[in-house]
Amino acid sequence: MAKQYPPYMNATGTISKILEKIKVAATPSRFTQDYLATELNFPGGSPKAFIPFAKKLELLSTDGTPTELYKQFRNSKTSKAAMAVAIKKGYSDLYTKNEYAHSLGKKELEGLILEVTGAEQGNKAVGAIVTTFEVLKGFADFEKKITENDTHTKT
Repeated sequence: MAKQYPPYMNATGTISKILEKIKVAATPSRFTQDYLATELNFPGGSPKAFIPFAKKLELLSTDGTPTELYKQFRNSKTSKAAMAVAIKKGYSDLYTKNEYAHSLGKKELEGLILEVTGAEQGNKAVGAIVTTFEVLKGFADFEKKITENDTHTKT
Protein backbone atom coordinates (compact mmCIF):
# COMPACT_ATOMS: atom_id res chain seq x y z
CA MET A 1 0.00 0.00 0.00
CA ALA A 2 1.58 3.24 -1.14
CA LYS A 3 -0.78 5.55 0.73
CA GLN A 4 -3.40 5.43 3.44
CA TYR A 5 -6.79 4.28 2.20
CA PRO A 6 -9.62 6.80 1.77
CA PRO A 7 -12.40 6.46 4.38
CA TYR A 8 -14.71 3.47 4.16
CA MET A 9 -16.90 1.18 6.20
CA ASN A 10 -17.34 -2.52 5.55
CA ALA A 11 -21.00 -2.37 6.64
CA THR A 12 -21.97 0.12 3.96
CA GLY A 13 -25.71 -0.43 4.49
CA THR A 14 -25.30 1.03 7.96
CA ILE A 15 -23.99 4.35 6.64
CA SER A 16 -27.23 5.50 5.05
CA LYS A 17 -29.30 4.36 8.05
CA ILE A 18 -27.11 6.34 10.47
CA LEU A 19 -27.08 9.42 8.22
CA GLU A 20 -30.88 9.35 7.97
CA LYS A 21 -31.16 9.19 11.77
CA ILE A 22 -28.66 12.05 12.18
CA LYS A 23 -30.96 14.27 10.12
CA VAL A 24 -33.88 13.86 12.54
CA ALA A 25 -32.16 13.40 15.93
CA ALA A 26 -31.03 16.32 18.06
CA THR A 27 -27.40 17.35 17.63
CA PRO A 28 -25.42 15.94 20.56
CA SER A 29 -22.74 17.91 22.38
CA ARG A 30 -20.46 14.94 21.58
CA PHE A 31 -21.13 12.07 19.17
CA THR A 32 -20.11 9.03 21.20
CA GLN A 33 -20.62 5.26 21.04
CA ASP A 34 -23.26 5.72 23.75
CA TYR A 35 -25.12 8.32 21.64
CA LEU A 36 -24.89 6.04 18.61
CA ALA A 37 -26.29 3.08 20.59
CA THR A 38 -28.95 4.76 22.74
CA GLU A 39 -30.15 7.85 20.85
CA LEU A 40 -29.73 6.62 17.27
CA ASN A 41 -30.41 2.98 18.18
CA PHE A 42 -27.27 1.49 16.62
CA PRO A 43 -25.78 -0.80 19.26
CA GLY A 44 -23.32 -3.51 18.37
CA GLY A 45 -20.16 -3.96 16.39
CA SER A 46 -20.36 -2.66 12.84
CA PRO A 47 -21.94 0.76 13.58
CA LYS A 48 -19.02 1.60 15.91
CA ALA A 49 -16.86 2.22 12.84
CA PHE A 50 -19.08 5.19 11.94
CA ILE A 51 -17.45 7.57 14.43
CA PRO A 52 -13.87 7.41 13.06
CA PHE A 53 -15.39 7.38 9.56
CA ALA A 54 -17.37 10.59 10.28
CA LYS A 55 -14.21 12.21 11.67
CA LYS A 56 -12.40 11.55 8.38
CA LEU A 57 -15.28 13.27 6.56
CA GLU A 58 -14.96 16.18 9.03
CA LEU A 59 -18.56 15.76 10.18
CA LEU A 60 -17.13 15.26 13.67
CA SER A 61 -14.08 16.88 15.22
CA THR A 62 -11.33 14.73 16.70
CA ASP A 63 -13.04 14.76 20.13
CA GLY A 64 -16.41 13.74 18.65
CA THR A 65 -17.98 17.19 18.72
CA PRO A 66 -20.29 17.72 15.71
CA THR A 67 -18.78 20.24 13.30
CA GLU A 68 -20.50 23.04 11.41
CA LEU A 69 -20.55 20.65 8.43
CA TYR A 70 -22.51 18.12 10.56
CA LYS A 71 -25.03 20.83 11.42
CA GLN A 72 -25.31 21.87 7.76
CA PHE A 73 -25.90 18.22 6.82
CA ARG A 74 -28.88 18.16 9.22
CA ASN A 75 -30.43 21.26 7.61
CA SER A 76 -32.74 20.24 4.77
CA LYS A 77 -31.68 23.29 2.72
CA THR A 78 -27.95 22.59 2.98
CA SER A 79 -27.83 18.83 3.55
CA LYS A 80 -26.84 17.69 0.05
CA ALA A 81 -24.29 20.48 -0.45
CA ALA A 82 -22.77 19.76 2.99
CA MET A 83 -22.35 16.08 2.12
CA ALA A 84 -20.64 17.04 -1.14
CA VAL A 85 -18.18 19.13 0.90
CA ALA A 86 -17.67 16.25 3.36
CA ILE A 87 -16.96 13.85 0.48
CA LYS A 88 -14.42 16.22 -1.03
CA LYS A 89 -12.70 16.61 2.35
CA GLY A 90 -12.68 12.90 3.18
CA TYR A 91 -11.61 11.82 -0.28
CA SER A 92 -9.22 14.70 -0.99
CA ASP A 93 -6.57 12.35 -2.43
CA LEU A 94 -9.05 11.23 -5.10
CA TYR A 95 -10.06 14.82 -5.84
CA THR A 96 -6.41 15.84 -6.16
CA LYS A 97 -6.10 13.36 -9.05
CA ASN A 98 -9.57 14.00 -10.51
CA GLU A 99 -11.67 16.98 -9.45
CA TYR A 100 -14.76 15.22 -10.83
CA ALA A 101 -14.26 11.93 -8.96
CA HIS A 102 -17.97 12.01 -8.04
CA SER A 103 -18.89 11.85 -11.75
CA LEU A 104 -16.93 8.66 -12.42
CA GLY A 105 -18.62 5.32 -12.99
CA LYS A 106 -17.83 2.49 -10.56
CA LYS A 107 -15.06 0.97 -12.75
CA GLU A 108 -13.41 4.35 -13.32
CA LEU A 109 -13.69 5.16 -9.60
CA GLU A 110 -12.12 1.82 -8.73
CA GLY A 111 -9.27 2.56 -11.15
CA LEU A 112 -8.71 5.95 -9.54
CA ILE A 113 -8.66 4.38 -6.05
CA LEU A 114 -6.17 1.73 -7.24
CA GLU A 115 -3.98 4.48 -8.68
CA VAL A 116 -4.11 6.65 -5.55
CA THR A 117 -3.64 3.86 -2.98
CA GLY A 118 -1.30 1.59 -4.88
CA ALA A 119 -3.50 -1.35 -3.82
CA GLU A 120 -3.66 -4.50 -5.92
CA GLN A 121 -6.58 -5.32 -8.23
CA GLY A 122 -9.30 -7.23 -6.35
CA ASN A 123 -8.39 -5.74 -2.95
CA LYS A 124 -11.48 -6.00 -0.71
CA ALA A 125 -10.84 -2.59 0.86
CA VAL A 126 -10.95 -0.97 -2.59
CA GLY A 127 -14.36 -2.51 -3.20
CA ALA A 128 -15.57 -1.21 0.18
CA ILE A 129 -14.22 2.27 -0.63
CA VAL A 130 -16.10 2.30 -3.95
CA THR A 131 -19.34 1.17 -2.29
CA THR A 132 -18.96 3.64 0.60
CA PHE A 133 -18.29 6.49 -1.83
CA GLU A 134 -21.37 5.53 -3.87
CA VAL A 135 -23.57 5.45 -0.74
CA LEU A 136 -22.36 8.92 0.29
CA LYS A 137 -22.97 10.30 -3.21
CA GLY A 138 -26.65 9.45 -2.72
CA PHE A 139 -26.74 12.10 0.03
CA ALA A 140 -24.83 14.74 -1.96
CA ASP A 141 -25.40 17.39 -4.61
CA PHE A 142 -22.12 18.60 -6.07
CA GLU A 143 -23.78 21.43 -8.01
CA LYS A 144 -25.47 23.07 -5.01
CA LYS A 145 -23.54 25.52 -2.86
CA ILE A 146 -24.27 26.57 0.71
CA THR A 147 -25.20 30.25 0.94
CA GLU A 148 -25.31 32.53 3.98
CA ASN A 149 -29.15 32.56 3.78
CA ASP A 150 -29.29 28.77 3.93
CA THR A 151 -27.43 28.58 7.22
CA HIS A 152 -29.78 31.02 8.97
CA THR A 153 -33.00 29.33 7.95
CA LYS A 154 -34.73 26.86 10.24
CA THR A 155 -35.57 23.39 8.87
